[in-house]
Amino acid sequence: MSDSNIEDQSREEYHLYNIISACECILEDMDNGANIEQADFNNLGYVDGIMFRMSQNVSKQLNPSNINT
Repeated sequence: MSDSNIEDQSREEYHLYNIISACECILEDMDNGANIEQADFNNLGYVDGIMFRMSQNVSKQLNPSNINT
């Protein structure tokens, strides 16, 4: 990502891109034979739940207010 793009990012975007980058690195390491240890697997489940809830909260902002989901 270029420096100008980094300056234009919100803090939220910055954190999300860092999370995506970390996930890509972990997946690449796993493709090369690395394994996730139990403690990290437990953290992965925790993070997955948090990201799912965040995704739902953000997407609710785009739903029409006259439709209950």
